[in-house]
Amino acid sequence: MCIRDRLLDAAAGRLKLDAILHTMTSSLDINEWALRRPTALPTRDWSEEQAAVLEYIRMGVHVSDANVAYSHDVKSRFVYINGEPGSGKSEAVTYAAVEAASKGANVLIGCPTGVLVSSYRDRLPCNERITVETIHSAWQIARKADAHTHNPPSRLRRYELIILDEVSQLDNVVFRILLKAILELPQKPLVVFVGDLCQFQPVIVRKQTALIHGPVPVSYTHLRAHETSLHLVCRLLLE
Repeated sequence: MCIRDRLLDAAAGRLKLDAILHTMTSSLDINEWALRRPTALPTRDWSEEQAAVLEYIRMGVHVSDANVAYSHDVKSRFVYINGEPGSGKSEAVTYAAVEAASKGANVLIGCPTGVLVSSYRDRLPCNERITVETIHSAWQIARKADAHTHNPPSRLRRYELIILDEVSQLDNVVFRILLKAILELPQKPLVVFVGDLCQFQPVIVRKQTALIHGPVPVSYTHLRAHETSLHLVCRLLLE
């Protein structure tokens, strides 16, 4: 085959490819390629510990006289949820946030990283009562010098439920700022600290837990990793 024939075959093949691509794309709406947030969360089967977390948050958010009843006992409104990776900590608090918002509560989910913020926003249904931000953005923390002069934004006063995920990733300075701001809020929101203190090299684990607990008992829940049927079979075989 001469060069001319090869060029003609290549040109014909290109025309066929263009025709196929045109047929495939002409019926597509470019908006369909955009990521769509869910309109509702799917139904889940909860473990005993997850169900306890959901119930505690459900009861804790809707305390009609929280500002009066807990005015001198703010830390009793703190909940700490610990668990291994994959135990469903974030999943449980996600559903708790959606339920609380559906009943009229304003919810703030604070995360240490933008990646975690994106993860929450991708799976949360659109709801004007739920705000997901980095902790630095929500508390307007720009630098370590703010530890002594920080003035928390007034919009923090609108939330009845504050969820702080992966708190073990926060350094001591940032943790002190957000904790001080929470304690100074005129309302007494339910504050849920979520984290796995063994997942990363601890930053200031002892100081964090001491700051949270103080002299007042704090509600504490440990979640276990889910055991699927496959894992159960493997465990039984090993035993």
